[in-house]
Amino acid sequence: MEREILKGSCLCGAIQFELSAAPSEIIRCHCRMCQKAHGASFASFARFRHEEFSLLAGADSLQTYRSSDVAQRTFCGHCGSSLQFMRDGRDTFGLAISALDTPLEPRPIQDYYAESRSGW
Repeated sequence: MEREILKGSCLCGAIQFELSAAPSEIIRCHCRMCQKAHGASFASFARFRHEEFSLLAGADSLQTYRSSDVAQRTFCGHCGSSLQFMRDGRDTFGLAISALDTPLEPRPIQDYYAESRSGW
């Protein structure tokens, strides 16, 4: 059986990528940094291994921001779309689910930093 390749892009389409596997986990993060970075009450990420990610276009548009002393985030330098959350020294990263163009099959969701959850 052939594996489905997941495809994704930023809002303006400058950055395009694909993933060679299904995510190992789906995460909703309610921490204040994710709320601010995504402009929402939480950020939704799918966890992938670094080697499962291939950048197809837009290497010159991919920007990195060190959001803490243990992690960095990537985004499109043209449209500002949030793309990845990467903790230092880990073999996995969180990909903003909103950047996926291929729909994901429903699966359980893990909530992080629920104590920071928005009251609304």
